[in-house]
Amino acid sequence: MRRFILIGGPVVLSIAAWSTGQTGDGALSVDTAAPVVIETMPEAGSVGVDPDTSEVRVRFNKPMQDGSWSWCTITPDTFPETTGSPRYLDDGQTCVLPVKLEPGRSYGIWINTAKRFLNFQDRAGRPAVPYLLVFETASAQAPNTEPGAEADLTNPPQPSASVEPAPLDMSAAEREAAEDYAAARPEVREYVRWTAGTFGKRGMWINEDALAHLSDQQREQKVVYLAAILQEGEYGRHLGRALAEASALQDERLVPGLMKVAAYHRDDADYDCRPKWMAVAALARQESDAAVPMLIGLVDHGNQNTRNWAQAALSRKTDRDFGQDKQAWADWWEAQGHEPVDAKYLEAWVMPAQN
Repeated sequence: MRRFILIGGPVVLSIAAWSTGQTGDGALSVDTAAPVVIETMPEAGSVGVDPDTSEVRVRFNKPMQDGSWSWCTITPDTFPETTGSPRYLDDGQTCVLPVKLEPGRSYGIWINTAKRFLNFQDRAGRPAVPYLLVFETASAQAPNTEPGAEADLTNPPQPSASVEPAPLDMSAAEREAAEDYAAARPEVREYVRWTAGTFGKRGMWINEDALAHLSDQQREQKVVYLAAILQEGEYGRHLGRALAEASALQDERLVPGLMKVAAYHRDDADYDCRPKWMAVAALARQESDAAVPMLIGLVDHGNQNTRNWAQAALSRKTDRDFGQDKQAWADWWEAQGHEPVDAKYLEAWVMPAQN
């Protein structure tokens, strides 16, 4: 039995190969784009999975190369014990990994990784976009073995609490804007309130306590999952849900991934800033010292959402408001006993080149 990484076939393409789906004339094509995971069994993020489940299945959006796969570990102790070799079903799109699961366990598997293992490939040799599969098995329940024992139908087992965020409470969002961002000038507080009202309808903004109903085990699973997605995932709008949920879970393990997304920048072209400002907004709730210098560097950013949220985050953290004055922010921060802010964060924002 193998328990760690299952890899088949040679790695033949670099990670850059799955970052584009353009044809020779620059047009985007589903046929030429990198393959993506469209379904898993168990479902990613699911809890209460039957520990008797004997297979993990991953289905892609197109036929894949047979005999080539990268089932990879997050950590050795969260990779399931395997009972056989991987195989593809007749559809050519679904890869099956035979496993032996244990009750009450959290499992995590990378389907390809961002930097090294890229053997899940379509038939043209394009590596699949990495996908993180995390799930949790149900705990074992000891049966009542006393003679004549009958099932207790008056108190049936309750299903696990939902891992989905609670619906947006706009009144709570308005209180947060007024109280937690009280040091910010009115325009910035209004921007916080506007963000909740505009993006909350689409699940891209959730209340601070939207995940407070999670059990300790569910919360831990969620944090591990989000930390991995944010640190290993490619920059893009597909991170929106993860960024929203990370904003409702105050945990230092989420800060590095949030900072990675918030710091994304291209000098050679304009880019979509939604993931960037959502990461900054999530960092506002984390209130981490580590993020302050980078946030100072964003207070004059050319994107309105990004600069307003950077100022909001700093005001929430410091109870001060120096607007777009990077030097004032840096001087105050150093005066509180912190290390001087790196000069690179004090440079004026420059518009990216237009191609």
